[in-house]
Parts: sequence; structure tokens; C-alpha cells
Amino acid sequence: VRTPHINVSMVFNSVLRNGDVIIVTPPPGFDLLSEDGGCRDFQWIGTFRPLVLSPPPACNCTMTPLQCKLELNVMESSQFRGLALGEQVRIAFEMSVTNPVMTPDIVEDYWRMELWHGTSPPYPFSGGLAESWPVYGTLDNLTVSLVGFARRAGAMSDLRFDFVPSVWGTALDIVVHEPTGFQFQNARVNAPWIRHELTTGSRLVLIGSSARPPEL
Repeated sequence: VRTPHINVSMVFNSVLRNGDVIIVTPPPGFDLLSEDGGCRDFQWIGTFRPLVLSPPPACNCTMTPLQCKLELNVMESSQFRGLALGEQVRIAFEMSVTNPVMTPDIVEDYWRMELWHGTSPPYPFSGGLAESWPVYGTLDNLTVSLVGFARRAGAMSDLRFDFVPSVWGTALDIVVHEPTGFQFQNARVNAPWIRHELTTGSRLVLIGSSARPPEL
């Protein structure tokens, strides 16, 4: 699922010099690449552009597992190691990303920002981490159908839910928004699923079993 317009903001305690490289690395599975091979929907925020003459950032990814990164090469003049930007200046931009199919492992679920000094050889000078957002798994090939002939208003009807889960889970939370009027308080479900006490009105909560993605 594409997440549009995420904001990335950073402040460095040191000055930026020509030849420095800013690297932004998302958690595994986040895709930063656009169809033309650039950074998806990259643009500076507001009217202030901190790096006017530097080239646009480059995004590249490695596969299996997908791991992308954004690299911004600081080059505001032809003077190598010349001053490009003062310290404590906020650098902010926005871009779009495509989320992974599930939340990354908790120890990897962070966005990493690094500043590398463009000396020879280059070396990391500073960095920081920002916690990512939760990614909820999708239900693929979802269909809902009425089974049997009890379909009149007020009748106890049988519903069948078919789907392919993308992540493993032990609870199902089903909410019918339209049409209104469904009542699940007295719903009977097939074993081993059981109706949870949080079920009310048009919301049906099931526990007692598990849904697993198909094995590849």
C-alpha cells in the first residue's frame, strides 16, 4: 500500500560541507523507488530549500529482502570541502513510499538517518533513529456471501467470509459498515473460532483459532 507525503526532517549539530552525504534508510520492505527510478514524489517542504545547487537525491534498493536507501550528495559549489550549510539548520522534505506487506521485525522497525563526511575515505560523522509506523496486513481475495435461503429482513442469515491472510493472526475483527442494521450479538460461528465478548451490534470479534498466510 502506498503511503503518500511522509515528512522527513533532520537537524545536524555540525556544518555541512561539499562532498558530505546524507543517507536515509527505511526499515526492510519499504520501497522508495518511483517508476522512473528516482525517489518517489520527492520534494522540499515549504519555500525554503536548504540545498539549492546540490543534485536531487538518489534512491536505490537491493532485493530479497527489499532494502532501500536515499542518498543526498551535498555539493553547493565546486570547492571540495567548502562550506555548504551552517549548523543547526533544519533539512525537511517529503516523499511517498510503498509499505511492506507486514510490519518489520521490532529490532529493524526504525528509519535511520546518517551524515557521512566526504573525506577520503568517507566516514560516518553522526546519525539518528526514528521509530516507524505500524503496517497492518491485508486480506487478499476477500469475499462475503449469504448462504442459504434465510435472507428476509430480521431473519438469522448465514454469512460466509473467504480471504487469504498476508500475516499470521489469532483474532478476527469484522465490522459491517453498509448496509446498516446487522446484529452479531447472537452469532454462531464454526469451531474452533468462538465469539468474543467485544462483539456488539455490527461488529463481530472472533478468537480461538488462527489465520496463517499460505506457504510459498
